Amino acid sequence: MAIIEIRGIWLTTTDSKVLRSKQRIAEAMDFLAETGFNVVFPVVWNKAVTLYPSQTMQQTFGVEIDPLSVGRDPLEEVVVEARRVGLKVIPWFEYGFASSYNLDSGILLQKKPEWAARDCNGNLLKKNGFEWLNALDPQVQEFLLNLVLEVVKNYDVDGVQAHIPHFIL
Repeated sequence: MAIIEIRGIWLTTTDSKVLRSKQRIAEAMDFLAETGFNVVFPVVWNKAVTLYPSQTMQQTFGVEIDPLSVGRDPLEEVVVEARRVGLKVIPWFEYGFASSYNLDSGILLQKKPEWAARDCNGNLLKKNGFEWLNALDPQVQEFLLNLVLEVVKNYDVDGVQAHIPHFIL
């Protein structure tokens, strides 16, 4: 049996502009293929927004996509350009149940405060600056699962990387 080696790289919006234009995505996919990578993990969920047009986000929070990506579909652009050069695509739900970072709730919990994870004193659960959704809440679980299902149903992807506890799958 042949061993398949995975040589992957994660694409994020933190300190990177690769996902900010179709041209940058195409150039990045060319570079990755030329340098021996065979899998790309583009972020599709971070900072409480998606990097693809999301009906789940639109219906739940009134925000369809990252404001810097309105009018585009960065995930589709990655899929097209990655396939062109023979790369596999595994979208990455980077922050999982994080609702915000140092925002004292952020847009998700401002609109759905009942989704907040709380400590034993009733305070918003925070760790390392991240503020958290309640992973045990069935509505929160359904929301995140719907984001994942949106991606796998609407895009030609080879898998999904998500930080979603196994007990809700």
